[in-house]
Amino acid sequence: MNYDEIFAKLKTEWKIKLSEDEWYLSNFNESFVSQLESFECIDAINFLINYILSETDIQYLDELADLFLLLARKANTTELPEELKKNKEKIELQFSQNDYQKNIWVVIKRIFLLDVKEI
Repeated sequence: MNYDEIFAKLKTEWKIKLSEDEWYLSNFNESFVSQLESFECIDAINFLINYILSETDIQYLDELADLFLLLARKANTTELPEELKKNKEKIELQFSQNDYQKNIWVVIKRIFLLDVKEI
């Protein structure tokens, strides 16, 4: 599966699709994650992090945070994705723009045991 292609297409289409269907991103997230095996979620997270770090639209960043959380839960592991290891501080800064993102980041850190692991 080409995650980079999927996330690039989502980024270019989300505003148009959202104007047609207010549940578009939520439905996309659930549908996308449901087709992945737990081990595939780690790879998807690695690609997603690049989009998270470059995103400037807070509304879309909220949606990416949701997707990150869904993938982390489905991964069902404390194995740290490489991009998460390399970019933990940058992700934390990116997810500090509102309380919603901050709360999701707290849950993601718990899933991957980031507060107890040394990276």
